[in-house]
Amino acid sequence: MPERLAEIIRDAAERLKKVSDTPRLDAELLLAHLLGLERSDLLMKHAATIPEDAALQFNALIVRRLTGVPVAYLTNRKYFFEDEFFVDERVLIPRPETEHLVEEALRHLRYRPDAAVLDLCCGSGCIGLTLARFTDAVVLFADRSPDALAVTRLNAERLFPGKQGRFRFVESDLFSAIDGPFDLIAVNPPYLSAADMAAIAGTPVAHEPALALDGGSDGFDLSRRILADAHRYLKPGGHVLMELGFLGAPMARTAWTELRLTDVVKDYAGIERVAVFTSGR
Repeated sequence: MPERLAEIIRDAAERLKKVSDTPRLDAELLLAHLLGLERSDLLMKHAATIPEDAALQFNALIVRRLTGVPVAYLTNRKYFFEDEFFVDERVLIPRPETEHLVEEALRHLRYRPDAAVLDLCCGSGCIGLTLARFTDAVVLFADRSPDALAVTRLNAERLFPGKQGRFRFVESDLFSAIDGPFDLIAVNPPYLSAADMAAIAGTPVAHEPALALDGGSDGFDLSRRILADAHRYLKPGGHVLMELGFLGAPMARTAWTELRLTDVVKDYAGIERVAVFTSGR
């Protein structure tokens, strides 16, 4: 006998308590995705039933979630600012913390029409594409993962149909295949340490690509490499905005670089989240 949506959600949420701090939200997002609805639509249809085959598909999603697969990978959807991005296991799932980097970048781009922007370690492309949404910037997306670049291209085509002339895509190990100069370089580099990588084993984060997470022994190997070379790819007065890990601010203040550290921006929790570097002395 078909179950009502309210009962299906309740039962799934109970099962998901084992792996999630938001079990009901997870269940609702997965069911809405399966049925092609928005989550808010479920409230209007709580007494409706679904066919047995749909119930079986929903159970399969719940089983995958119970193994730790993040909801964003099961739905291939993640909102960032005002856009919905396609995500899968090839890219890091966009985090709210990264919105602080974008907000700071928008402040610096406000008076730079047609700015040249580099989204380095671009992953899903959420940083560069959001900057393109709110500015006239021309954006180069760079990542050493061809799989990540494929996802960035997909998001660019979905979000900016017919406007691909604003974007370039290059497979590059940091700056190895980059030409410049740029008005702004935005980067959310891998910044988990070896100890952090060991600690996430068995958690949902472990399902995300290690290439986008592993920052080396102390978490900042790539960050230091970026800061050592970035000045060569900036216009005079250009900026590098780098997302920092929980302990990233001391690294930003002591890293060898030809750039000036001009600001460290805190997030809403008071954590120093974004370092702002400027070219020139």
